[in-house]
Amino acid sequence: MLNYGDKTIYIEGVLIEIGEDFARMDVKGRLGCIKLPLWMYIHDHPLMVGQEFGWNMSFPEQLGPKPAPATFPRFSFARDGMYLTVEGKVNRRDDCAAGIEFVNCEGDFVFPMRMFLCDYEIVEGQPVGFCMTPPKQLSAEPNTKYVSNLDTYHKRQAEMQATK
Repeated sequence: MLNYGDKTIYIEGVLIEIGEDFARMDVKGRLGCIKLPLWMYIHDHPLMVGQEFGWNMSFPEQLGPKPAPATFPRFSFARDGMYLTVEGKVNRRDDCAAGIEFVNCEGDFVFPMRMFLCDYEIVEGQPVGFCMTPPKQLSAEPNTKYVSNLDTYHKRQAEMQATK
């Protein structure tokens, strides 16, 4: 059960990858990268890399100190629409970021450690959850001025490999 799930904030993101059954967004404000199944996206126009989406989301929070079994998606309805409680487990941790692999739907979320609401040390396999509304398309046309954090990361990795 989420302790802080009702404390949602408005977040925007830009599509950086579209797969056969998923789309990946770079969350604006250097808040990470989230991959969600296509059925979660609300859109009136065909999906294109560079399009902007907006949604409400709570910060990821620990559900307990130890690894836990997978559960299933839970939907709830609020005054302003549908909310999905997403559960996952920590699948990676470094000094400034953590990764969550969703256990109740296709997807993952890599985010900065400063976003994590925690009472225990963060360890791999630890259960995590957050609430979110489905991302809603804000524009039909791609934002051509946006530079993806993921693109910047890949360019830096290539530069580092080239100097070795």
